[in-house]
Amino acid sequence: MEPAADTALRTHLSHLHEAGQAIDLFTLPDASIFGQGSVILRDGRLLLNAAAEFLNHGHAPEGSEAHGDSYAVRASAYRRLRGHTLLVKRPWYRNYGHWLVDLLPLLPLVARAGLRVDAILFGDVQTGPIRAMMDDLAERYFPQAECLFIDDDTLCDADHLLYVRPVHVPPLFKHPAALAATRAYALGTAPSEGGGARRRLYIDRSHIPGRDIANIAELQSVLDRFGLQPIRPDHLGFPEQVAQFREAELVVGAKGAAFVTALACAPGASSLLLSPEGFWDPFFWDLLTPLGIRYGEIYGRTLPEGFHTVSLCRFVVEPDALAAGLRAMGFAER
Repeated sequence: MEPAADTALRTHLSHLHEAGQAIDLFTLPDASIFGQGSVILRDGRLLLNAAAEFLNHGHAPEGSEAHGDSYAVRASAYRRLRGHTLLVKRPWYRNYGHWLVDLLPLLPLVARAGLRVDAILFGDVQTGPIRAMMDDLAERYFPQAECLFIDDDTLCDADHLLYVRPVHVPPLFKHPAALAATRAYALGTAPSEGGGARRRLYIDRSHIPGRDIANIAELQSVLDRFGLQPIRPDHLGFPEQVAQFREAELVVGAKGAAFVTALACAPGASSLLLSPEGFWDPFFWDLLTPLGIRYGEIYGRTLPEGFHTVSLCRFVVEPDALAAGLRAMGFAER
């Protein structure tokens, strides 16, 4: 194993002890919310784990500017929130994967607590599958609550802010109860056809900029021989995606947000991700393996053209390596 990969693996494994921590719900009086869900307590302190994704990388939280050891909030609008407001907004809330893992499970989990919720503060998502899920979840779990879709330039002051300790702490740790809640919601949107897990899917992201497989034409014969059918999840509604994945025994493709819906696969199904060399992100390993979904990853040679960020580089996967990986996971040609 290369030194960089060895270091990454040791770092990932060191977080495993976190899986048993509780999911805590706090009521924060007179709290302020800005940017992508960052929270200021009434004494003026910034709530660390509401902005950790920015602070851990040395950045000021979205919607603020650093001034020495403090931050000044930038806002073009203001809103006062009366009553009890549930915060369902965190960094990268517009990203499909982070919505499903970080935010969707908060609604069923908080509903179990039986608390009063007068309003739900979502991020400003106006259309698409994420907005459809926001509307459906709010109606399902808190039909009397007002839904607020707040943009990142609005500063809000809440009488009582209901704040859930993050159920996902990058780069690892996704709480088992949160994963179970998201999976249960997903499966409920698309009842099983009862045919068992037989499909083999290839996630096609050739139309999405970044992290594209430069030699996909060379790989097509391997995909065909192993019976992998192309799918573009971002062209489907969420229930349609779930219907495809829950009947799949194998999912293959370049690493990306579309793999999150693989949490709908049955335990024992397999995932094989294709990634640029050096992109050691464990997001999907930590998402799928706790649900009993087998995980494999092939790292391809990166190319110098295009994006220079390793996570977005074009890369090459050798056809023999892909075939060997599929066989190693127990799949034969069809």
